[in-house]
Amino acid sequence: MTKSIVQTTKEVCFLCGASTTVRHHIIHGRGQRQLSEAEGLWVYMCALHHHYLHNLPDHPHDAELKALAQRKWIEQKKKEGYTNGQARGMWLNKFGKFFD
Repeated sequence: MTKSIVQTTKEVCFLCGASTTVRHHIIHGRGQRQLSEAEGLWVYMCALHHHYLHNLPDHPHDAELKALAQRKWIEQKKKEGYTNGQARGMWLNKFGKFFD
């Protein structure tokens, strides 16, 4: 199991702190879940919030989480020695769009 680069608290809902959770892949849809898993872009969610993020179009928390995941991923790449521009280019190449 890949470690999340977004959430450090184990198995509590990222949004409300509930203890009954499932893993939510932040970048999701058509083949993106596996990529999200491999890159550590996931958080724990309670069933209610997980349902909302997948079933309510344009849910604000979905956009917020995607932007947060992008920032965390780019920060990680910069720590590995890439410039901000290089890291953003790598993100765009891998995920196809920006969320900020």
